[in-house]
Amino acid sequence: MELFLFDFLISYASLLLIRYPSKASVHTFRIILLLLSLFPLLILIISTFVPTVDANTVIKRQRRASSLHLEEILQGNLERECLEERCTHEEAREVFENDEMLQMFWDAYYGGRRCSSSPCQHNGVCEDSIRGYTCTCAEGYEGENCAFGKASPPC
Repeated sequence: MELFLFDFLISYASLLLIRYPSKASVHTFRIILLLLSLFPLLILIISTFVPTVDANTVIKRQRRASSLHLEEILQGNLERECLEERCTHEEAREVFENDEMLQMFWDAYYGGRRCSSSPCQHNGVCEDSIRGYTCTCAEGYEGENCAFGKASPPC
């Protein structure tokens, strides 16, 4: 198709110059030469792009579950909710309909219940935090686990 068009334009330009050697035909010939010089670019553009059907066979991807707004109806997806990005307790609750399973997952996901082993000594108060804990020491004690007594000031 492209070669046929190319040959046609050359034949037409030559015919114009032979039959009508006037200024108008020279002008037309120049326009045709300009079009012919752009012809390789046109072929390059046409051959670069493939039809949509062929293009869709190169990379296959699965549609995200959140498409079509079914997210509110279907049970949550653990990978989408909590593994692709950090999730909240509510998002994890969508995945686990059972409170016991949710708590097991949540403890592992956020580093467990660190205060359950009572790491704070000498009546320190333990507070769980993300992947750790914080001890608030009783008066007279210090350190990460309130293990060290504060030295009393000299008399």
